[in-house]
Amino acid sequence: VTASKTGYTTATASPAVVAGVNTQNLGLTANTLTGVVTDAATTLPIAVATVQVTDSSNVVHTVSTDASGHYGITNLPTGSATLIASQTGYASATSHPTIVPGPNTQNEALTSNTLAGVVTNTVTGLPITGAMVLVVDSANITNTLTTDAAGHYAVTNIAAGVATVTASKTGYTTATASPAVV
Repeated sequence: VTASKTGYTTATASPAVVAGVNTQNLGLTANTLTGVVTDAATTLPIAVATVQVTDSSNVVHTVSTDASGHYGITNLPTGSATLIASQTGYASATSHPTIVPGPNTQNEALTSNTLAGVVTNTVTGLPITGAMVLVVDSANITNTLTTDAAGHYAVTNIAAGVATVTASKTGYTTATASPAVV
């Protein structure tokens, strides 16, 4: 006796059939894909990341990670799948797990988007220490920074798209740029 259904392991039994009523129960286990989405640099979990799995039947399953970065999808057919993990402020990660009967695991590490630069004096070319840098990303999140001794600033986990960067310091003209964050 064999029982099967797409998205589950197949169960087989070979019962001895005797005269009269015979019963053979079979249990099917769902094919699952679970994992954790983390920050590639810190290895900390990323909550509310989007995980999208396109299974071998071309069905798209979309879930969000929990507070511990975990996700889970059940009843997947066996075969190749495509997984895309994403979160604002990070580059998306894509993998191609092969779903086998029973439990499957695919962890993903996302790399944070970073925007960095140097504020310099346009006449001398020397870095400007202590300049205020205002960065507004494409998700309208504002970051206020101060340049270091070498005139550097950096913002991590910034949304992809066009950002607006404004640098200012007393005694200097204000400069604005609109870099694309990818």
